[in-house]
Amino acid sequence: MGRIATGNVFQNDTVFPWFESSMIPKNGSAIRVVHRVEEETVRNPDGEVSEKLCLCFYGTKKRMILSGVNVKRLARLLGPELSAWAQQAIEIRCEDVQAFGKTHRTLRVVEALPPKNRIPKDQRQYLKDAPPVTDAEAQKILG
Repeated sequence: MGRIATGNVFQNDTVFPWFESSMIPKNGSAIRVVHRVEEETVRNPDGEVSEKLCLCFYGTKKRMILSGVNVKRLARLLGPELSAWAQQAIEIRCEDVQAFGKTHRTLRVVEALPPKNRIPKDQRQYLKDAPPVTDAEAQKILG
């Protein structure tokens, strides 16, 4: 017998491993610190397979598939070297775009780095230039 599944199905990383536009409130944004960039084989709605760059973030297993627009924005913000994107904070918003004859709500990297004071406290420890974590902060993080 398997274990009983609980929680919100949309937050289940096995069922929904991708960071999606539905996770960002209308007119809102999300600030995340990049852990690494991976190449992932993905299948589009027509069943075609292709290789895409994906961002992995600290604090979640959700990954973000990068469109060409987002790759260019990240390269302008953080440079063309993929390894330089690690430990950098980015802001993600949603935009409505026309594609394939329909309007789609899609994730877009904001074309400016987020100010440090807007980066969630639980994400700041992962920044390249983060100050050392105090014992008290470590206790809060670890629970």
